[in-house]
Amino acid sequence: MACSLNISSLIVELDAKCIVDALGNPDYVNNAVSPILDDCRLLVTRIPQIQFKHCYHQANRCADSLARMSCYLEVDFSFLSSPPVDILSVFEDDCNGVLCSRLCSIPIVSS
Repeated sequence: MACSLNISSLIVELDAKCIVDALGNPDYVNNAVSPILDDCRLLVTRIPQIQFKHCYHQANRCADSLARMSCYLEVDFSFLSSPPVDILSVFEDDCNGVLCSRLCSIPIVSS
């Protein structure tokens, strides 16, 4: 879609760090996902300035909600002119910069 809209500068945020790392490493090969990665790498060459960034799942709530909703659509592609009612509260939280807590384990360091 970015290519068809002639977007020349794009930041792609993903909550899958392994994919961000794989796209950033042209030597990365994995037989299970290489065909998809190769397609992505080919599309990336069509966008002059593109950057892939990792974000935590909690920061990607709106996109995650839209992706889950798309599993139940009967069409392959859908353009939304406004947020669906089902994710309106998540969208508003995102627009308002509402923070989400994230539990992280703290490594135990012994001296």
